[in-house]
Amino acid sequence: MIKPTVGRKVWYRPHTFERTHTHAQPFDATITHVWSDTCVNLLVFNENGVQLLGKTSVRLAQDVPAQPGECEWMPYPVGQAQAAAPVPEPPPATNAYVESGSEPFAEGG
Repeated sequence: MIKPTVGRKVWYRPHTFERTHTHAQPFDATITHVWSDTCVNLLVFNENGVQLLGKTSVRLAQDVPAQPGECEWMPYPVGQAQAAAPVPEPPPATNAYVESGSEPFAEGG
């Protein structure tokens, strides 16, 4: 999960009535206030570069595609977050030998 902060860029997925063209590209948006990891206020620009009204309490879709009226991270920050994620430790190796000697552990006997 990427922590939202003021000034970060996201994609806003507009409702059909907010579009002036028929394509399905997202709108450019900047986070202007953070309510939580999944709720932000935005300054949104449409496909003509015209500033729309500010959007308040917009759901920030984390790890799932955004629905109309929601925003999501652009692919680059998502890739960076995945690359920086800690690699899980492998499980500890098991020793097949008895601790007091070098003989293999024999089951049942």
